[in-house]
Amino acid sequence: MRRPPGLREPAAMDAALAAVAAMHGGVFTRQQALTCGVSDMALLGLTRGKEVITLGRSAYAVASAVPDRAQPGYDVAFHALRARAALLVYPDAHLCGVSLLAVAGVDIYGADLRRVELVRDVRQEVLTQLCRIRPRHAVIRPGLPKDPSPRAEGVAEAIAGAVVQLAMDHGFLAGVCSADDAMHDGWTTREDLARAVGVLAHWSRGSRAQTMLAFADGRSESVGESRLRVILVLGGIPVEPQYIIKAGGTVIACCDLKVKGVRLVLEFDGKVKYAGAGGEVLWKEKKREDGIRRTNHGAERVIWVELDREAVLLARVRAAIAAADLDTDGVEADGTLTGGGDCSAPDKSREDPTTKLG
Repeated sequence: MRRPPGLREPAAMDAALAAVAAMHGGVFTRQQALTCGVSDMALLGLTRGKEVITLGRSAYAVASAVPDRAQPGYDVAFHALRARAALLVYPDAHLCGVSLLAVAGVDIYGADLRRVELVRDVRQEVLTQLCRIRPRHAVIRPGLPKDPSPRAEGVAEAIAGAVVQLAMDHGFLAGVCSADDAMHDGWTTREDLARAVGVLAHWSRGSRAQTMLAFADGRSESVGESRLRVILVLGGIPVEPQYIIKAGGTVIACCDLKVKGVRLVLEFDGKVKYAGAGGEVLWKEKKREDGIRRTNHGAERVIWVELDREAVLLARVRAAIAAADLDTDGVEADGTLTGGGDCSAPDKSREDPTTKLG
């Protein structure tokens, strides 16, 4: 069948260019395309045919490498793709701040992802369509590794610096969410974060990083848990993450948070947790909650949308606290241990962050 007049066949991806893109995780530059014999006109044909997409000036990605917009975490995954392309455009640069965390796979919440964060040998900050390029003296730790992995040399310090930079750029809550995940997954430690914060105590917005460190706790296992914990503590409700409830020496449950002083635990439930869950999953969750209540602990569930209604959430939790039994430090009259926290975290993480805000 002949095509209607005026319509052209979609441009086919050049095999050599496809191979180059595959070497770099699905991204390539205009210069690499020209080197492979793909002209600017051919590149335009590829973009019109949706074989590739434009990430920024001189930066492209093959369509198959672009994350699905409908999937959770799309914004961060797309930013990580652009970050890899930016390193090809500026081979002398290093990632910093939110972009280093995105490529490493550290959780990110509340950060502006419109531009890739780079550090280069420039005299002053430069903004491009793709990047914000910072001079080396304006970041916590220059010489960041391009391909970080947990426990590799220098990575803990680099991730700590990126978390601190994130807190300064986007606020302490964004910093707490990333710091919690970075510590929980072994990317960095509280000590590394403290050293990075100490470097910039006198910097502009350094107080954001100091507040982030006061609230950070690697026992929280998701952005939702971190946000919930911060809301409660700022609302005057001290809590302990990952609280283990036992009965007769048997572990009943490990709860996201426990309110200190009373027998009340809180669980954060995101939609992803129950996505596609069958009756068996829901039944097991109900049995788990029944077991918690048999130890005389009240249980409250919090969902994502409630985190944006802080006043309503705090009122509900305070009402639950008023109805809960007082805590007996986890010991019944017969000596049976009925509740206890996870003691694997350092004592510093148990201190009340509000006493450190000055």
